[in-house]
Amino acid sequence: MATQLTLLAQAIVATEELLVLAQAEKWEELTPLNQSRQQVIQQINLSDTPAKLAPRVQKEMNRLIALNEQLTTYCAEKRSEAMVALGKMNQSHKVKKAYS
Repeated sequence: MATQLTLLAQAIVATEELLVLAQAEKWEELTPLNQSRQQVIQQINLSDTPAKLAPRVQKEMNRLIALNEQLTTYCAEKRSEAMVALGKMNQSHKVKKAYS
């Protein structure tokens, strides 16, 4: 089970790194790190968790879920901001073109 806890720890660290990269707006670095994080997450199999480790595993899973929610929310907000900015740019381009 230590392996599963190790994988959870790796996924948590990768998610924290993704959040830092997103906040620094280093979008090009997110994709490769997210791909490796997904590979780690896919290896996690908690179905055979011993009862004595269940509380620790649950705590780590909750931490991973909370970080993932933070990351998802932050990226969604930034995506919305980018869409608004793009819309304004398109509108400005149309106005400029109309008066050209």
